[in-house]
Amino acid sequence: MANFDRLQNFLKQPSARDPRHISQFRKANEAASIEGVSINFPSARDSVLRDVSLHLVRGEIVICAGAVGSGKSTLATAVLGGIAPVTGSISVCSQEVAYCAQDPWLSRATIREAIIGQREFQDKEWYTTVIEACGLLPDFATFVDGDLTVIDNNGMNLSGGQKQRIASGIVTIRAFGWQSKFEQENIKFLDISQKPSYLLLCLQCWLKVTLDSIMAIFAVILIVVTVLQRDTTSGSDLGLALNLIILANTTLLKLVQSWTSLETSLGTISRLKSVQDAVPIEDSVGSIPAKTDLHWPSRGCLKVDNISVAYSDRSADALSHLSIAVNPGQKIIVAGRTGSGKSTMMFSLLQMLQPRLGTIQIDDVDIGHLHPRIVRSQGIIAVPQDGFMIPTATLRFNLDPYHTCSNEDILRSLQRVGIWDQIDSRTDPSPRSEKVRNADLQTLLDLPMSRFLPFSAGQAQLFALGRMLLRIRSAVPRKPVVILDEASSSMDPQTESVLANILRHDLCDHTVVMIAHRVEGIISAMRPGVDAIATLQDGKLKNLSLL
Repeated sequence: MANFDRLQNFLKQPSARDPRHISQFRKANEAASIEGVSINFPSARDSVLRDVSLHLVRGEIVICAGAVGSGKSTLATAVLGGIAPVTGSISVCSQEVAYCAQDPWLSRATIREAIIGQREFQDKEWYTTVIEACGLLPDFATFVDGDLTVIDNNGMNLSGGQKQRIASGIVTIRAFGWQSKFEQENIKFLDISQKPSYLLLCLQCWLKVTLDSIMAIFAVILIVVTVLQRDTTSGSDLGLALNLIILANTTLLKLVQSWTSLETSLGTISRLKSVQDAVPIEDSVGSIPAKTDLHWPSRGCLKVDNISVAYSDRSADALSHLSIAVNPGQKIIVAGRTGSGKSTMMFSLLQMLQPRLGTIQIDDVDIGHLHPRIVRSQGIIAVPQDGFMIPTATLRFNLDPYHTCSNEDILRSLQRVGIWDQIDSRTDPSPRSEKVRNADLQTLLDLPMSRFLPFSAGQAQLFALGRMLLRIRSAVPRKPVVILDEASSSMDPQTESVLANILRHDLCDHTVVMIAHRVEGIISAMRPGVDAIATLQDGKLKNLSLL
């Protein structure tokens, strides 16, 4: 019923209308015009964009820069027609605009099909030029099937950089004209998914017609016999017999419908059972349900010993005989080209991928013998690149899912990472007493996360850092290993200094593994002669050195 409610709410919404003007500009080289545009969101107190004017010329390259939360993504979405301006207007020369998203969506297909579309592509020379320009050739060389590698679950088997390069190739090759193709494919897949329902409905209708015909024949026979033998029965007997025939027809029809419904339900249960039997339970990974010390890890000594990891039995190793030792309290930057194995190393530390060779130890405890949830809740704190949030859950749950921190702790963490103003802007700005402010904080933390969205990518990363600080606070006296996966990739230099400051002070005694492409913003927080940088290449350790 909850699904039907969501569908109903969606269908009741008004049809989307493109707020842009499609016009022929006086100047032939003009591509788009933004005139006095202001945009705000219903939950925001201040406008995200205020009186923005900009003229775009064909062929020019325009870089839109600014601090985290300054409105860059909002402006791009408005040009695409995804947000209607409160004031002002946006004019474009064509409704077709190519878009390469920060978090690209990839369909389940081979990489080649994702780039060129699932159709014949004759210009192979242009395809080769594009994949070379996007830097995909070295990636294809590391895949067993090359560009015929299947993209799983929106690129789960690809690194972030590989997904971005594939998305860039898609924009270059088929920037225009492929939306209708995907619409037709969606209709086709919808028809295929509904085919069993259509067949079941047709079968039920056929059975209904058949039963009605049979009962009609019985009724005719009854009436004929009654007429021929009119002296042997009364009118009341005839009426009762006809009524029983009608009742039997209805009962048989309901029986058939109930039976087909039962068959369908049993089929669904059978499929669920097969999934349950075929998919291994994560808690069963690690044969020993070892009990750990409540104070584990007390130091945070990390040792990766000769591990080899692959995404499937038939794929090549994404990590090959990798060994890295990180001392307690040491900070290490893991660098390397996208696809070199950085994300795979993080997945292995979190036990999302099991090494087929080697071991990973934290404070001399082999985490392969522990339940994954113990490792993730007690031994490791991970900060993902995308700043994951659950919109339907409360703000408090998104920050403190284990309910271990006070309101004041949550407030301090949000202030520490500089995201509190974004949160507080959703509340009444009038002066309040301390007692009222505390009551408002309690109410604010219990509001759904959707009340405070949208966040920019950089703000989402700051939010994730705030969640990490709360977990660090609640972990005392333990010292879990902290993993930062491109935790500042969407931050400007000024905002990135927040992370550097956290590394110097809040995480000074913690072991930190930082996966990064650019290190300029965080290198200042590293200690010469103590902290290190490791470079991966093709799933192997190329270099490890102290700073």
